Amino acid sequence: MKDILTMIYQAITEDEELMSMVSKRNIKFNDYPEVMSITEPYIVIDDFDDPMPEVYFDGEQEGYSYIVQVDVFVKATDRYNARLKRNAISQRINKVLWDNYLMGQVTNLGNEYNKDFALYRSTRRYEAFFYEEEN
Repeated sequence: MKDILTMIYQAITEDEELMSMVSKRNIKFNDYPEVMSITEPYIVIDDFDDPMPEVYFDGEQEGYSYIVQVDVFVKATDRYNARLKRNAISQRINKVLWDNYLMGQVTNLGNEYNKDFALYRSTRRYEAFFYEEEN
């Protein structure tokens, strides 16, 4: 099985454009921040579901479908438009995942704004198929 979270993390952290918008220390696996503690853009990569066997050759399982969820949190500030920054980060993640793994967005759980915490959030799910012999 692939370590899909690490693969995604590496692709994101190797992208200069994303790293100009998000600090590496604010990219986590399955670790959602306390809402009040968010002061800078934050990304959470979550293995939404177990890999599902999808591809068989000669009765042998050869490939899996992986679905991951990526949440982007951006706190409102006077330094930038947080809604637009959230959108830019989410769109760049979309491009990075497609360019690196042909991982396409399969659903968008919506963009949210929490008025009490002045926090913008985007939640998207991505899916890709990987064969066993692929790295």
